[in-house]
Amino acid sequence: MQDMNEKASLDQKLAGVIKKQRRTIIIAVAVIVALIIFGIVYNKVSTNKYEKTMNKLFAVETKLQGIDVKAEENTKELDSIINDLDAISSASKVYPKAKANLSLANIYYQKGDYNKTIEYLDKAVEVSNRTYLTQIALINRAVVYEDNNQVDKALEDYQKIWDDFGKESAYSPKALFAIARIYDEKNNIELAKSTYEQLVDQFPNSEYSRLAENRLSLL
Repeated sequence: MQDMNEKASLDQKLAGVIKKQRRTIIIAVAVIVALIIFGIVYNKVSTNKYEKTMNKLFAVETKLQGIDVKAEENTKELDSIINDLDAISSASKVYPKAKANLSLANIYYQKGDYNKTIEYLDKAVEVSNRTYLTQIALINRAVVYEDNNQVDKALEDYQKIWDDFGKESAYSPKALFAIARIYDEKNNIELAKSTYEQLVDQFPNSEYSRLAENRLSLL
């Protein structure tokens, strides 16, 4: 009789444990389902937001192509474009915010505003997360630095393109040639020759390689 009572007690305890486990499993499944639904909804909202941002960016840049940024009669329209690009530059995704900053840099470069050009190129480099847009920002910033006689800063950006992206960058031949040319202009012949030779060795089919070969023949 005692054994039967103990068995009944054990059965009740086991039933209680199973019931608790079932409830825990049900709760866990409900949580997982809720997270999946949330993820689907969030991704859909995020995707829609990204598409809207990209559509806005495309529309603004299309409008920008059709105006002369230096013309006084376009000031109001240009201000509107700048405001739109500034808003896009705070987007969460890398591409639209980097592209918006590059477009703003281009506007101010055409307007002859060196400080603003560098400001937006700095931002483009910062937010582009070592992508193709980073390379574009670096090569353009280097050119602007050279235009304003900041040769050492230009040299740093040209070198950064090669150091960070190597042969994977379409801008590396141009960057290496610029590095060699700057050393050449500084009369640092040994560094100039070694960089020209590096360019010829790494990119034998590049137009910059042919320019390097011509220059090497004179050094």
